[in-house]
Amino acid sequence: MNTRQPLIADSKDSTFWWHIHLDRTNALNSVDLLTGYSKFRGQDEAADKKLMLLRKIVTLHRNGYFDRSRQIDIYMRVGPFINKAEDRLIMQLTPKMARLHESILEHTETVEFINNFYDYMKAGKDPAALLPKPKANFSKDDYFNVEKQSLRIGVDTLKLNAYTARLMKNGHPVDAVVNFFNQYKAKYHL
Repeated sequence: MNTRQPLIADSKDSTFWWHIHLDRTNALNSVDLLTGYSKFRGQDEAADKKLMLLRKIVTLHRNGYFDRSRQIDIYMRVGPFINKAEDRLIMQLTPKMARLHESILEHTETVEFINNFYDYMKAGKDPAALLPKPKANFSKDDYFNVEKQSLRIGVDTLKLNAYTARLMKNGHPVDAVVNFFNQYKAKYHL
């Protein structure tokens, strides 16, 4: 008996999400559009969001979506939850080139990765070789380290509540989440 639950994409708490505009002339495609997310429900995302995004792009390539699609639009969540009407389009990837939007251009490592990614694809090389090595010093305890969490887009009670709700939803111990919540409020005088 298989007791494992199927993985379900997290369409609320993911940092990134994308639309894959499939090429209907490709025999493998039976629909026009697929939507993907950077995490599954009940799981944590990688702490390094930039590296996570690059890994997702490589995964899309490995799974053949660059060959099967006309374009992949990648968005970044701007609020505590995904809001498809307001989230920011950060890049559009086609089989031959990328359009990077202003918000991503300041991330020079990401821009360099994308440029090299297309060079590798043209040369028939595996773009996974371009991925930087992950930092070995991250621990799950870092989710609760007030000194290491900036909540990415500012400090206010709403963002703190959303962050701690996600920690709870992803199965972290209640006492650790409550302790982090109280320490963070004290540090930032919320």
